[in-house]
Amino acid sequence: MIAGGVLGVLATREHRAAEDDPSFMRAQELATRAENLALAANIAFAVGGVAAAVGLTWGVIDATASQQPHARLPPTLPSGVWMRGVF
Repeated sequence: MIAGGVLGVLATREHRAAEDDPSFMRAQELATRAENLALAANIAFAVGGVAAAVGLTWGVIDATASQQPHARLPPTLPSGVWMRGVF
């Protein structure tokens, strides 16, 4: 989310610089850069939002789950590995 904010500020600066530049070619370059930064900001916000939602969901599920161990290995392993789990 912080990266999205930083990229958004940079995009805004580039956009303003493009509007103020008297040279059409330079203004066009700055506008293209501003659009690319804005796209990167939007992607960063989306990724940050998804990560926050996943983290919040995981935290809620973990807090409400029982305190029993979910998987356990026996102390001595016979010829194979045995696992038991609860979901």
